[in-house]
Amino acid sequence: ENEAAPTRVATVELVFGPEPGSDDDQQPVSMRRSVQPGADGSQFAINGAGVSQADYLARLESLGIYPKARNFLVLQGDVQKTARRQGKELTRMLEEVAGSWELKADYEALQAEKFHREDAARELYVQRRNAVQEKKRVAQQKEEAKRYEKLEKQRKELQVEFYLYRLLCLRHKIEQQEGQWKEIEAERAAAAADVEAVMEN
Repeated sequence: ENEAAPTRVATVELVFGPEPGSDDDQQPVSMRRSVQPGADGSQFAINGAGVSQADYLARLESLGIYPKARNFLVLQGDVQKTARRQGKELTRMLEEVAGSWELKADYEALQAEKFHREDAARELYVQRRNAVQEKKRVAQQKEEAKRYEKLEKQRKELQVEFYLYRLLCLRHKIEQQEGQWKEIEAERAAAAADVEAVMEN
């Protein structure tokens, strides 16, 4: 009988603890990942207790390690590759190392919301400015209407005074004509009497 081949397992374990000589009484944290040929995926453990991959990655991120950003271990050739990067490529790498790349979607969403609110604020400012101008225009129209009413009232009063003056002038003229008519009538009557006296003689 053939002896069973020994099981091969690849394991990586990181232990985080206080620095030597420090007064920090924080307990060490053990992070372990194991890979076994033929097994379904990797096995993850924190302080020896099995956990899901999501919990494992979340705990790493809480410790400032972002596996996707590769900001924990520096691989061979990374220094030269980094030195050759420029522009957007270098910015992308720095964002990945800092972990800010994971927040890009949130940042873009917040930026879009910021632009939207700025547009809304500008629109609100324009509306308020237009409302102030409209209020000012209405106030001016109201003032002009009052001024027109005042002038119209003065015009009517002057018109009444003018007609009263004309009536007074006509009345005075009629009185003058009536006086002249009486004088003429008296002269006519006197002349008629003189004529009648002459004829009798």
